[in-house]
Amino acid sequence: MNLSESIRFGFVTNEQGKIVQSKVSSNAFLLDREQVSLLGVDLQILRKILKMYDDIIGQSTSLHMVRDKVHVLIFYVGEWTILVSCNRDTDRHVLADLSEHIGGLLQEASSGEKC
Repeated sequence: MNLSESIRFGFVTNEQGKIVQSKVSSNAFLLDREQVSLLGVDLQILRKILKMYDDIIGQSTSLHMVRDKVHVLIFYVGEWTILVSCNRDTDRHVLADLSEHIGGLLQEASSGEKC
């Protein structure tokens, strides 16, 4: 959350879609418990769909979705799916830098390097 004021919320889900860690910025809207739970499950469904093409085009490592109200950055690290939501008005260059930075931090963390 400290990487950018544009970040609204972030969470980590396991392979079953259960949210195991979450953080919401002070300026973010809050999803209710059911919405958050469904979003975690939806992320796992999306991941399974993307895995269908792993043999053909390689594994998915990250995804950037643009919604009417937010940008959604999704990262896949091992069994974990990490979602970071950003303000819709965030500059595309800021989003690209943020995505690259988060991806680098996750890669370092997954390889056992110090972040």
